[in-house]
Amino acid sequence: MSLSASHVSSFRRHFPVLLVSVFLFVLPILLSCVLWQYYALNTWLFAVTAFCVELCLKVVVSLTVYTLFMIDGHYSVVWEKLDDYVYYVRSTGSIIEFIFGIIMFGNGAYTMMFESGSKIRACMMCLHAYFNIYLQAKNGWKTFMNRRTAVKKINSLPEVKVTEDGEIDDVCAICYQEFRTDEEEWTAEQHHSNAEEELIHELDNLRD
Repeated sequence: MSLSASHVSSFRRHFPVLLVSVFLFVLPILLSCVLWQYYALNTWLFAVTAFCVELCLKVVVSLTVYTLFMIDGHYSVVWEKLDDYVYYVRSTGSIIEFIFGIIMFGNGAYTMMFESGSKIRACMMCLHAYFNIYLQAKNGWKTFMNRRTAVKKINSLPEVKVTEDGEIDDVCAICYQEFRTDEEEWTAEQHHSNAEEELIHELDNLRD
């Protein structure tokens, strides 16, 4: 993500990262296909397949965010919806991972009750439930509430319409981008609304 966010244009810098991403996407698929050909369906095969699918999902999310940053880097104007799109992509991936975590917990519970129960497996399931289900749900809800609070704060600020009759010869105090004359929204402190929203998100993350 740092390569795309820093607008590095050298292909040599991007190629190794993309190659590793492709490798991490293709290898789990090939492994799953081989295992399904030589083994019958059981709880072990189900767990390995779910892990492979989850790994492919993480690669897809990372590449999607990478693509969004690369598209933003090709334009001189700030892409106001970039932060929203990145949030939507990562949230979708996190929700799917959370669902997979619940499925894996159910698979482990079935294995412990009907196949091979042990104290070690019970401890592993407790750790899985805490880190992959409870903490993930807690952090996801906290991020959602912080974003919701940020939107409310932005909407509560006074806004002015910049038109051709009242052009402002200044830049945003946060992102240092010029105000456009196509009825750009800005606050009384001469900040872009999307720049303030990103700043509030960063402050909330630092406060956490």
